[in-house]
Amino acid sequence: MRTWQTTTSVLLSLLLLLISCSAASFPLPDTGPKYIFLFIGDGMGANHILAAGSYAESDAGVAAGASPLRFDDFPVSGMATTHNYWGMVTDSAAAATAIASGRKTSNGIINMNPAKTERFLILSKIMRDKGFHVGIISNTALNSATPAAFFASSPSRDDNYDIATQLAHSSFDYFGGGGLVEPRGADGTQPDAFGIATDQGFEVVRDKAGFLALVPGNGRVFVTNEILDGSASMAYALNRESGDLSLADFTQKGIDLLSNGDGFFMMIEGGKIDKASHSNDAELMVHEVLDLDAAIGSALAFYESHPDDTLIVVTSDHETGGLSIAEGSEFDYGRLSWSTTGHTGQAVRVFALGLGQQLFSGSYDNTGIFDRLKALLVRRSLWE
Repeated sequence: MRTWQTTTSVLLSLLLLLISCSAASFPLPDTGPKYIFLFIGDGMGANHILAAGSYAESDAGVAAGASPLRFDDFPVSGMATTHNYWGMVTDSAAAATAIASGRKTSNGIINMNPAKTERFLILSKIMRDKGFHVGIISNTALNSATPAAFFASSPSRDDNYDIATQLAHSSFDYFGGGGLVEPRGADGTQPDAFGIATDQGFEVVRDKAGFLALVPGNGRVFVTNEILDGSASMAYALNRESGDLSLADFTQKGIDLLSNGDGFFMMIEGGKIDKASHSNDAELMVHEVLDLDAAIGSALAFYESHPDDTLIVVTSDHETGGLSIAEGSEFDYGRLSWSTTGHTGQAVRVFALGLGQQLFSGSYDNTGIFDRLKALLVRRSLWE
């Protein structure tokens, strides 16, 4: 048994080395993009995408006004592995860390090594230091694991208050969508994280009227949806009332606020795909993928006005639910089945459109997404 374990460990190390080497050998364009959108569908596996696309093109989807998936038609696609530091099934903290910092860690840790002794350098902070405006958007709580990986470091994803105060002390330009879990700490006695954000120079907006009133020149903004559930998340797309704000609205507002400067980097998470998949609710999941695609539509419209300066990347942190699709010629929710309420180790798809899109073809580790975006940033800096 010991020999088998040793052999397996060596083979895994060699595999990771090969992935690492291949990630560093991608072709570079002459320059990098000025505007970068990174969309992360939390829990969105290949079959989630296939199911949502099939629904959108079905009679029921057409009757409901669904549009064919925009990102599934992007000119470049690839695949990314998602394992954590130990080679096991990842969680969002470890997976988002890999994308945000290019480093592997253990489940539950955000942008720190497994020993919790080193803090990682984050892509969004590199972007900020290079003069880009930075926006972080999610339809779940903004101090939950995936969005947190783009502004915070923490030994535990459950340190909600510490992560919330890191948001408040950040120098980023725009946070939008969900609220904060435990903004006054687990016992409710700590200084309000929203108040700290205000003290640190953010304009904090927590209603729709204030959201609609935001215009370029407002300065740094932290805006949450007016209606949030008990986990500080926005409503599922399928349950949204007419007139309620959507992930696309928060994405468009980010574009409006950040596109008048020297470039921007925006991470937009469709976090409720994961929540629906943990519940094995195929209908909720399908509409969450479509909702993420609608937000991508806002980025696509911006790209069409700035095709020489924009890059859109769409991916996932991991697959949730072990979704399978049974044989059949017509879309039917009955053809969808789940094998778990947890995560799986499946590789996830990566889609790209715009300047530097060719870097995202092929197969690589999820740390390779960081490598590619950082390389494009360096390329732009050299060009400037």
